[in-house]
Amino acid sequence: MFNEEYRSTLNTPYLNEIIIEPGNTFFNIEYQAPNFSQSENIVYRHRLIGFDTNWINTGNRNYVNYTQLRPGSYTFEVFAANSNLKWSDLPAKLNITILPQWYETKIFYWVSSLILLTFLTLLYKYRISFIKNEAALKSKLSETEMAAFKAQMNPHFIFNCINSIDAYIHINDKYHASMYLNKFAKLIRNILDSSKENLVKLHKDIDTMFLYIQLEEMRTENKFKTDIIIDPRLHDMDIWVPSLLVQPYIENAIIHGLRNLEGNDGVLKWYIFLENDSVKYVIEDNGIGRAEASRIAKNKKLSYGIQLSEDRLKLFNKGKENHVIITDLKDAAGKPCGTKVEVYVKINN
Repeated sequence: MFNEEYRSTLNTPYLNEIIIEPGNTFFNIEYQAPNFSQSENIVYRHRLIGFDTNWINTGNRNYVNYTQLRPGSYTFEVFAANSNLKWSDLPAKLNITILPQWYETKIFYWVSSLILLTFLTLLYKYRISFIKNEAALKSKLSETEMAAFKAQMNPHFIFNCINSIDAYIHINDKYHASMYLNKFAKLIRNILDSSKENLVKLHKDIDTMFLYIQLEEMRTENKFKTDIIIDPRLHDMDIWVPSLLVQPYIENAIIHGLRNLEGNDGVLKWYIFLENDSVKYVIEDNGIGRAEASRIAKNKKLSYGIQLSEDRLKLFNKGKENHVIITDLKDAAGKPCGTKVEVYVKINN
């Protein structure tokens, strides 16, 4: 229903246009044919162009209500007919303009569209940048994985394994020769299988590393023993890790720490725990320590292997801090008595 301002205006016989302020979506139009003496015999039909699709016959009812009209321009037309159903030649017309709310204006639509378009453009650019960074990261990871595969096993280790097998054959120790050969063949097969994928299941990687440690024990004539502890929670988890990631650290502990010990009382501890959102590897030896090992060591390839593992960890952990912690162990007298390495591999699945 119109307020008083509109009500008085509509009663004006010469009115042909009205403007309705925003928010007034319900109004009433009353009309009257000029033949007042026979008003009860006059019938009407009307339509609101822009809203009604057909003419609406209302009999002798001379008013109509409209509600919930959208902002815009409309034209109301009405015909009148006498008792003989002779219709007027031309309809009476009333132009109606409903003003929009501020949020319904074209300017608002344009500004909103511009803001939305800008947001979508920035989102698209961010997504493209994110995809490029991910692609670059995967490319770098693939490069380091390929380099890692080439350097996973020290050529001297493979050569020495073959020599050990040959030595068992020469002394006719078929049992140890066969056992050594089977473990060596399985190790190589696992490495080749791992090279097909960037990631391997944790339990398979542990199996491969265990084979490697067993071969090193045999090759060094049991100069050290291995203590392995695996967090039981890891058995039921589907965790994927970079293959042979900790192999360089274990190799370093064996070759540079334990092999240079006098006697056969070396101990290699390899612990695998679940810690927060990471798999934590602990590699600890009671060898001669890093300082003495650096003085003795001449083969620098192992340092490259450790650096490569560092690079692979940074990429896999996506920059997580403190992914490798190395501690030089000392006895009560302050003398070096081994090395402890802690490696944190983030669980991404």
